[in-house]
Amino acid sequence: KKFVFVIDEINRADLSSVLGELMYALEYRGEEIRLPNFKDPFKIPGNVYLIGTMNSVDKSLATFDLALRRRFAFFKVMPNMKALETILAKYNIKEGNLQDFLDRCERLNRDIIDPQKQFRLSEDYQIGHAYFAKIKDFLIFEEEAEETQRIGIINSYGLEKLWLYHLLPLLEEYLGSRIEDAEIQQLLKKEEYIFTGF
Repeated sequence: KKFVFVIDEINRADLSSVLGELMYALEYRGEEIRLPNFKDPFKIPGNVYLIGTMNSVDKSLATFDLALRRRFAFFKVMPNMKALETILAKYNIKEGNLQDFLDRCERLNRDIIDPQKQFRLSEDYQIGHAYFAKIKDFLIFEEEAEETQRIGIINSYGLEKLWLYHLLPLLEEYLGSRIEDAEIQQLLKKEEYIFTGF
């Protein structure tokens, strides 16, 4: 039987302090080791999995020191529009309307990493599907249907709110001091128009 221990945002803690002697056990996984203050030997069995999640552009990543890095394998998870579609499926969004929204999200991420654009950001700065899923807070519903059969609509109002409250602040954080650049301001306005316009 497999046991999975998930540590969300693993890089936000002082892991050397949090994990303590477990660091040594991770190095010799599956082998019995002696730990201070413990009479019996200790080991992390092969059926126990430790998974840590982190945002690779998070500034606290620096706390994930080299000693910890060699004890973990790294797997990059990129934004996934199929996952976004699954998240939004329970809101019964009109099919063409949903596909249009997914296309807008994909386009924004392409523009973020496009070397022809002025963002000059790497693929790690693409916006994740959890951010785009916040559109659920701005849906409108067709009133005439019963509650369980109501159809959700993504309109320009919802797209503007998503941009203003979630996407723009994230992009401003990514861009840092470059946000003051007139070209960047113009680019953000253009991206807003493309993302929110019908």
